[in-house]
Amino acid sequence: MTPVYAQSPYDVQFGDGVSAGKNPRISTFRILQQEGARPRFSPDGTSIVFDRQNSNGLFDVYLMNAAGEITTSLTEGNPGIPQLDNGNAIFDPSGKYIVFLSESPDGIAGAGNPGVGIFCNLWATDLKGAKFWQLTDIPVSILPPYQAYVNPNFSLDGSTLVWTNRYGSGGNNNWGLWRLLSAPFASGADGPKIGATSVLFQPNDSGTGNYVTSMGFLDSTHLLTPGNLDGQNEYGMDEYILDTVTKKFVNLTNSPKNWEEGACISPNKQWIVYMDDITSPFVLDFNNANWPSQPLEREYWLVQANGAYRERLTYLNDPSAPEYLGQYGAGRIAVESCDFSPDGTSLVGTLAVDFGTATTADLHLKVIKIDFADPSMFTATGAPSLSADGPVVNAGSFKAGFASSGWISIFGSNLAPDTRTWRSQDFVSSQLPTSLDGVSVQINGRPGFVSFISPRQLNVLAPDDTAEGPVTVQVSTGGGKSAVVTAMKQEFAPGLFTFPADGGKYAAAQHSDYSLIGNPNLYPGQTTPAKPGEVILIYGTGFGPASSPLPAGQLVKNPSRLASEVTATIGGVNAPVQYAGRSASGLDQLNMLVPKVADGDQPVVATVGGAPTQTGAYITIQQ
Repeated sequence: MTPVYAQSPYDVQFGDGVSAGKNPRISTFRILQQEGARPRFSPDGTSIVFDRQNSNGLFDVYLMNAAGEITTSLTEGNPGIPQLDNGNAIFDPSGKYIVFLSESPDGIAGAGNPGVGIFCNLWATDLKGAKFWQLTDIPVSILPPYQAYVNPNFSLDGSTLVWTNRYGSGGNNNWGLWRLLSAPFASGADGPKIGATSVLFQPNDSGTGNYVTSMGFLDSTHLLTPGNLDGQNEYGMDEYILDTVTKKFVNLTNSPKNWEEGACISPNKQWIVYMDDITSPFVLDFNNANWPSQPLEREYWLVQANGAYRERLTYLNDPSAPEYLGQYGAGRIAVESCDFSPDGTSLVGTLAVDFGTATTADLHLKVIKIDFADPSMFTATGAPSLSADGPVVNAGSFKAGFASSGWISIFGSNLAPDTRTWRSQDFVSSQLPTSLDGVSVQINGRPGFVSFISPRQLNVLAPDDTAEGPVTVQVSTGGGKSAVVTAMKQEFAPGLFTFPADGGKYAAAQHSDYSLIGNPNLYPGQTTPAKPGEVILIYGTGFGPASSPLPAGQLVKNPSRLASEVTATIGGVNAPVQYAGRSASGLDQLNMLVPKVADGDQPVVATVGGAPTQTGAYITIQQ
């Protein structure tokens, strides 16, 4: 190949602009941006958002197409956003907005590097940079302990935003105390906003480490979280899978002497690409707080999401590899954060190219694109597999037990080739779909009605069936059929739906005018507490048949009362149920009178046929 000569001393390029990979999984390497970092694909794969450091020393956010041509400058010189550092951006799953970090003007110019996030808040913008919305308001102080926000991520359905927060001093060399925060995310006529912020996970509560960050969701409850959760030095962080419900975590890489942080998840949620310095000839000095100045080499590695298999993906520092950049003027390479294209055909990532000496680093960040020779491994699911522990649960309570015409959630792996909910075109007349993108579910030999699919979670409406007790459940996809599991079917299996915010603590409830019930911070501007003496609406599933039965597989066009009496309590006091009915497919609505109880969060429990709803669902009361 003929070398392509650089435009500046720090520009690098593959010969002829592209290179094959030593690992046969990779067909092509190319540099998309000579200055840039932290690229993320849009949901449709046509655009990439990234940030770069400009001549003024500050970072800004840009859009480019898949060929690397900048199409929009979102923040540079834009009067709609504070003109300090901006970066670490991500599209929301709808593709309408971009959420990013912006350094407060009360910070210190140059201190808000988007990879660290000191003095930064979360902001959102449209795809033209025409409008901006501030989502958070972090306390800013130029005196320690410094607060920081970094690495925003969305839940698969886009309803929750998760990010990392430095909230205190501590750790080795005062790396800091870090935790994960979350908040509900929604958009309307007035643009995007977040609800009440809560602590999703704090290492000191569940382990001995002090650093954790988020790289993306595998399903609705499992999050890829690099960190030092086993108490190792921060420079030796590993890749973990965190269960956001139980707060338990599994270490995927178990290499406390190597730095593994920036990572991304394949579209089928089966594979993770992550950075690793395990092959570096340089050993980091764990006692040297100035880690950016230390020479280092890092490559991308590939690991299955269950940790069962691992292999080296890139050889950018290997002189025998076709992608070796040293032959074209580059120094040491340390790969960093990455992102898969939605179709799994390519990966974009950050290269830190080191032009320093043998003992001192001089890093220049660039955006690289990697194309895969066979992307099917990142998109095809193979045969579905159901979780060994509680694969089928009530979709309201997330407990065992379901009823006919009630919603269930199914957990496992390889459950679907993509992530989506049903759409209008999936319905035939008023009949609910029994299959989405080739994914179907048999419950006691009858087809369930599929409303949501993802590689690790399905939401399905149980069909009509008089059987009770253990019944069979099996998932079928284009890749095959799962093993048959059993789940407990009951005449009554009531569960209350809860709001995603604050860990699902609060029952999904409305005032009689359909405004949301909750403390004012739950969804700011949308939620208000319930008052004793008012009639409120609470929603659940599994409360048994309606008095005018409608086949489970048909849309509910007219509400119908439930056939059995429902009783309820709030704060342990009787809450008379004035109406209990089926208001939509699988959705049961309870209109209950709020009794005289103390202010604050009060537990709500509904009972039908002697079966109560789950504990731990609350209503906020205010006189």
